[in-house]
Amino acid sequence: MYSPLQSMMRFALVLVFVLVVAAPGAASGADATSLREIVRQKQLWTARYWRVLGHYRPDRLGAGYTSEIDDPAFFLAADGKGNPAAELQATLDAMLSPLPEGDRHAQCRFPARYQWLREQLDLDRLVAARDCPEYGTWRTTINAGSVTLVFPAAYMNAPSSMFGHTLLRIDPADSRKDTPLTSYALNYAANALPDMNGLVYSYKGLFGGFPGEFSIVPYYEKIAQYNDMESRDVWEYTLNLTPAEIDRLMAHTWELRDMQSDYFFFDENCSYMLLTVLEAARDDVSLLEAFAVKAIPADTVRAVHDQGMIADRRFRASSASRLMSQLGQMTQADRAQVLRLGDVNAPAADIESQHTPLQRARIYETTYDYLRYLASRDGERVPQRVRRSYEMLAARSRLALDSEWQPLPTPRVAPEEGHGTSRIGIGAGRAFDDGYLSFQYRPAFHDLVDDPAGFAPGSQINFFALDARYFPDGRNLELASFRLIDIVSLSPRDAFFRPWSWQTETGVLNIGRPDDRMYAWNGSASGGVSYRPGRGITVSALAGGVLDVSGELERDYRVGPSVEMIGLLRFRGGSSKLSIKAVEYFPDTPDEYRLQYEQAHYLDRDHAIRFGFTHHRRFRQSDRDIRINLHRYF
Repeated sequence: MYSPLQSMMRFALVLVFVLVVAAPGAASGADATSLREIVRQKQLWTARYWRVLGHYRPDRLGAGYTSEIDDPAFFLAADGKGNPAAELQATLDAMLSPLPEGDRHAQCRFPARYQWLREQLDLDRLVAARDCPEYGTWRTTINAGSVTLVFPAAYMNAPSSMFGHTLLRIDPADSRKDTPLTSYALNYAANALPDMNGLVYSYKGLFGGFPGEFSIVPYYEKIAQYNDMESRDVWEYTLNLTPAEIDRLMAHTWELRDMQSDYFFFDENCSYMLLTVLEAARDDVSLLEAFAVKAIPADTVRAVHDQGMIADRRFRASSASRLMSQLGQMTQADRAQVLRLGDVNAPAADIESQHTPLQRARIYETTYDYLRYLASRDGERVPQRVRRSYEMLAARSRLALDSEWQPLPTPRVAPEEGHGTSRIGIGAGRAFDDGYLSFQYRPAFHDLVDDPAGFAPGSQINFFALDARYFPDGRNLELASFRLIDIVSLSPRDAFFRPWSWQTETGVLNIGRPDDRMYAWNGSASGGVSYRPGRGITVSALAGGVLDVSGELERDYRVGPSVEMIGLLRFRGGSSKLSIKAVEYFPDTPDEYRLQYEQAHYLDRDHAIRFGFTHHRRFRQSDRDIRINLHRYF
């Protein structure tokens, strides 16, 4: 017999046991088996959205799927990276398990997976929703109300940003549209040392030598980096995501925090990985299909636009662009005054009696902006600049009138509206007194004679560019050139902005004749200056060196200094380029001279006709090449 107290304790223990076993926090064995059978019957691991959540992509060889996430912590199954079915089963088991407690539980670690399984399997009947304090605090802090795709324009002085960049801005539900300073930026980037050598960075980026990571940082930090420090214009695209889609985006972003994947410049890069997050948000769009080989940021923006996901577009000019606009609205004498005031090593000039109040207001404002630009460019705090900046602000504050600046116009062509970044060409020409047919293919990206609308002015980035020719008379098929890398940056200088121009290229060239081929591995690099003497005209002077390596050369190589003059002309509906280059080779190789002219006429955004002429003096012989090509961009 039990005492009344013992009986009450016994009843309480039985009640606790029944509540624990019967509660939805831990599914019974029969229920778990039933769910596994439903998964097997529906083959849920083949569902497209499950593959999206796991970042599974079809194997290039075979019929399987492999995740593009390389971090083992992203998977609950030992073979989850290459086995979507096993990963789904392990995820279901973890969701049904009562352990571990708190934020370590699978519901808290993988909220997007949990939400999807709830919809597919009616988990609420068997499993109670967990309290996830860390995830809940994170969601409350960010308070996502809308999402904007952000495109900072190309930055030629950083290998990772030559094509531009994309990130997502997450705006709080209660923020004003025109003041996104309280927003957060979702960014994916290579985890590399900031002062790493550019060539090493490029090599490792091409072959996946860096881990890529998602991060969320205050948006104003990114704006400061792109607009001011790097002088990059920024395009912002408001996405028309619903609250439910934003919820899925945030849930999947939480799953990706601290996860690493191999970073590749051409495919698994910043823009590509952001598309995977957008696919998790809106499950009925397919954004990745066109990017199996390369993902150029402008192309990914175009893909988002083509899927109807963009509600609004805004252009945010960089500090350098705003400064150039202000200088363009001033007289030459007023610009000279800005330069004098900007020289912090000289006493500030008195301009009270020489200029009208409006002129003084503009001079003070522009000088202040110029000093800020110099500070951002140099990355250092100079006491004299700080003091002069305060003087300019104080002088401007004493003038109670508007500066009447004309607003900086938005570029007529946005990045996603430019020509396609791949190009194919066919044509005909005559070289070495023999006619030929030509074929060109360039996977990426843009050259100096392509239509510049939507691209960085004076920039050229060619990767894996092929030029092949067939000479019918001799039945010779010739590889004229294969450019692995061909990058040019021609940025005009003036009294305020003094960027350097530079060029680098490497690849295989035929430095002989069709009947006497001589293939060489060629590499060159040069630097110099560019100026803009008139509207639409850029003139550049570069000096550097050239190296050719070939077993058919007398000493297997030749090397020498080079000088080159380049002239660019933009005109309505086309562009032209004239270049003259001289190389003094040694050892025991004659000097080489080349004059080349190209002119393109744009038929529409994705078609152009290009004419070319080259006069080449090499190995003490002269030859001429005249050609015409039709280019198709896609």
